[in-house]
This record gives sequence, structure tokens and C-alpha cells, in this order.
Amino acid sequence: SRMKATVMLNHAAIAGTLALLTCHRQINAFAPQPQQSITRRPASSTKLFATIQPSESTTIGTVGSGYLPILLAKLAAHRNHGKSWIICPADDMDTMRQLSSDGFGDSPSNLELVPASDTDRVEELLATTDAMLLSTDDVDSVIDPSILDYLLDPDKCQQMKRVVVMSRNLNGSGMGFLVSASKKAANAQVWDNSNRASYAAYETNVQRAVEAVGADWTIFRAGALQGRR
Repeated sequence: SRMKATVMLNHAAIAGTLALLTCHRQINAFAPQPQQSITRRPASSTKLFATIQPSESTTIGTVGSGYLPILLAKLAAHRNHGKSWIICPADDMDTMRQLSSDGFGDSPSNLELVPASDTDRVEELLATTDAMLLSTDDVDSVIDPSILDYLLDPDKCQQMKRVVVMSRNLNGSGMGFLVSASKKAANAQVWDNSNRASYAAYETNVQRAVEAVGADWTIFRAGALQGRR
């Protein structure tokens, strides 16, 4: 079955919603602007779709780039999952430790930062992970298909039940020329929907990889906030 809902969120709310999607059966509209979330379960399943309720035995993994993934991992830890882990570039470990701390130098005890170079540890965690969150702050890039295939390998993911993905595959309705002009002249991270095809292909790759491990997938499509006076 397929369920759709429309939401419009800032980065913090996007992160919160992605984290909540691992344990809630519905997606609520937080604000009226049109964004889209799609949830699907493999046709062979008899349930609506899997829910991962926080407990001492649940494990949530996070993969991506930028600051949004570390926020997701922290939220998963604070929701009292047994373990929340995130893959970090080896050169950024110190920065990620600072970002994951509470301001006094302490990170949640159930949050593990894993260097991307430590593939043995990544594979140990994949074997016990119940849900995975995939997101990136970079509006011009998506997670490479080879990385998806590595992470969502049926031989590695022995108990994966759900994968939640952030995408920007939107129709661009209501966007004017000022958006593209702003991206070119002022801020390269402005989302202007110029790489929609890349995100569409990314969603297809995610669905293929997730269904290969027999899990549910949710794609959360988020663009950019539009201010009004």
C-alpha cells in the first residue's frame, strides 16, 4: 500500500520528522506548504508498514553529509533507542564530536560516531540495525548508488525493517527566476530544482536497494522555506 502526506518544514523540523518516521504509523502536516512524503511496504508483507518503537534493543543508523545527519543521529539517541550510530568522515571526527555534544562536552551515551574508514565496525552495526536514516545538506548531491548497495546489502542487513530518506525531487511549482539568480550570485546551497533528475534517479536506487533487504522505505521530499512579508 502507499500513503502520501504534504508537509513543509525547516531543517530542524525535517530532522525531527525523519527521526519520528522510524516509530510512527502516520505522517502529519506541520505546515501548509506543499512538500511530499511517500511510504511503501513490499507487496509480500501482511502489515501496514514496520514501526520501530524506541527501546533498549533498537538500533538506528544515519548516513549522509553536512550537519543534518548529526542532528538526526542525536535525535534518535535522545528518543531512547538502544543505540544510534552515524558514519563520519575520518577527518571530521573532532567536529562531529563537538556537534554531537550537549554544550558541556558530553554526547549521549547511546550515540556512536563511526569513522567511514572503519568498515569492520560499520558492518557489525549494519547486522543489528533496525532502521536507517539517509539525508544530506548539500542540495547538489545525492548518496552514490554504490554506497547504497554497500549499506543496504542483504548479506549485511540482517534485521533492517525501515529506511527513511530525504530527497528534493519536487516539481518546482511557484519558483521564480530569482531563485536561480540567488543560487548563482549569492548562495550555492540555494535549492533551485535544477537537478531534479538526479533526485528522481536517487529515489529509484533507494527503493531498489531497500526492497532487496525486505524493508519498508519512506521518502521525505523537502525543498526550501519561502518567506512572505
